[in-house]
Amino acid sequence: MPDSDPVSPQVTDSVTQANVLVLGNGQAYSLAQSTLAMSQAQSVLFANMVSCQQQQTLVNSAGISKGVNQLYGSSRDGQSASDISSMKQSMETMTDAVLKSLDTISDQINRF
Repeated sequence: MPDSDPVSPQVTDSVTQANVLVLGNGQAYSLAQSTLAMSQAQSVLFANMVSCQQQQTLVNSAGISKGVNQLYGSSRDGQSASDISSMKQSMETMTDAVLKSLDTISDQINRF
């Protein structure tokens, strides 16, 4: 049966090679896209971590300054000096209790 479409074999080879090229590059392109997506997601993760650490640092410094003001008698919040001195005494009591607990724990650890 004669060919009804006379096509040159060079054209057929060219089209076949182009299709093979597309199929062969597909895996490499998909791997590159996957790697790019993961790297972008990781950079967003690191940016969020830095932002969270900055916010936590601000909150911590505000808490520390508030505590120092209370301990050293700064009564800008309307607290009287007697309230602050009672807080100092309770802090000293709690500190002593914590130190005693730590001594007890270290004694028990040293026994083993």
